[in-house]
Amino acid sequence: MSVQKVRQGEITIARETGSILEARSLGATLAVCLSDPSTGISAAAVFVVPGKTEGIKIPEDMTAVSVTSGLPMLFRQFMEAGASKAGMKIWFAGCGRFMESPPEFDLGLKLYSMAKKIIEKNGLKIAGEHVGGALNRSVMIEAGSDHITVRLADNTEVTL
Repeated sequence: MSVQKVRQGEITIARETGSILEARSLGATLAVCLSDPSTGISAAAVFVVPGKTEGIKIPEDMTAVSVTSGLPMLFRQFMEAGASKAGMKIWFAGCGRFMESPPEFDLGLKLYSMAKKIIEKNGLKIAGEHVGGALNRSVMIEAGSDHITVRLADNTEVTL
């Protein structure tokens, strides 16, 4: 069994049985996990900003920083890896909220809202989500799995 870390702003694909994708300490960021159990392919990305990134200095290896540009890229790479839209499952995790602030400063809420809008606009459905609240979480998905595992800071695990 191999574990591939999914870092912020990164898309990672798992094709081999037993391979696990893991995104740790999501905080306010949004992890989007995809899986097609019929092909044994899964993918995950961790998004940091909801929209445009002009004027923000972003490292070159962070190709999926923005939900608006990274989410389509995640789906494209997932399909190019051999997954099918018909068998695809989608999960969201993260988007923690750690301070009381007006909604316009709530990064997690903005990430969630933008990603959900894109998903719905494309006629897709979210299979499950573990988002919001003052929770830091990590997420794991095994290649081709029909579920994800969310681990909370106290090591409690939730299966979606």
